[in-house]
Amino acid sequence: MKLVKLNSCNVPVLFNLGFNLYLCSMVTGLLNFFCITSLLFSQSPYDSLNKDQYGRYLDIWLENGDREINCLVFPPSDSLAVPGLILIHEEWGLTDWVKSVSEQIAAEGYLVIVPDLLSGNNPEYDSLLNFTNEGVIRAALLNSDNEQIMSDLDVSFKYMKDHPCNNGQIGVIGFSWGGTQAFLYMTENPGLSAGYVFYGSSPKDKKVLSRIQSPVYGIYGEYDSRINSSIRNTERRMRKFGKDFHPFIIDGGGHGFMRSGERKGATEDNVKARTAGWKKLTELLLQM
Repeated sequence: MKLVKLNSCNVPVLFNLGFNLYLCSMVTGLLNFFCITSLLFSQSPYDSLNKDQYGRYLDIWLENGDREINCLVFPPSDSLAVPGLILIHEEWGLTDWVKSVSEQIAAEGYLVIVPDLLSGNNPEYDSLLNFTNEGVIRAALLNSDNEQIMSDLDVSFKYMKDHPCNNGQIGVIGFSWGGTQAFLYMTENPGLSAGYVFYGSSPKDKKVLSRIQSPVYGIYGEYDSRINSSIRNTERRMRKFGKDFHPFIIDGGGHGFMRSGERKGATEDNVKARTAGWKKLTELLLQM
């Protein structure tokens, strides 16, 4: 090994690099210690640690003006300072499948928050159990106020930004109706690091695409003509504004293939599409 030059303090640079690495590892260790203790010993009355078939998560309520919204927070599998993700559920609400996929993403090494966008409006309907059927849930979400949804996502973003386990990177991911909301939220929050849109459409007002500051990744099923028919126009508009939009078509997938591919009795095409979609997502998340 060649000798390195001395710096102005007459100390070998190689020694300084080694010391810096040692100091960095010490700081990282302290951050990780504070991260895990904050998760397990939180003083907030809302931060009760739950553990069920969907893994460990915190069930919390966040203030948003004169409302409170319910959120589930899934900590990373390793208690490190990691990227965060705001996960936006489908038009069916915060279902068991949403909990399951959130836990799976967290297990890959991410801090995940899932706001229940049905909560905080009418106390009688703050739980999916209080809705009479899926059709009523879907109608409530499809007719919800976009400004309120964006505001609820802002509250979730702030929670993530202040969380000791977040390393400063925060992305947004959504499925179906949630994917549409995720694309729209990319136009509203320049602080986001990336957006991951599963079979959701871009904003109707294409001019707002000019406000996007980070890459948007679209993941679509091959057999989803309604959504896929708008991809080319979205590509053209994003290119016009100099924005990064990367669409991926998953072979054999229909609309909602990430959920359908996990169902009992799922078609072989949707099972394969779900596997391919998950592989693509985990690859893209590493780039955040």
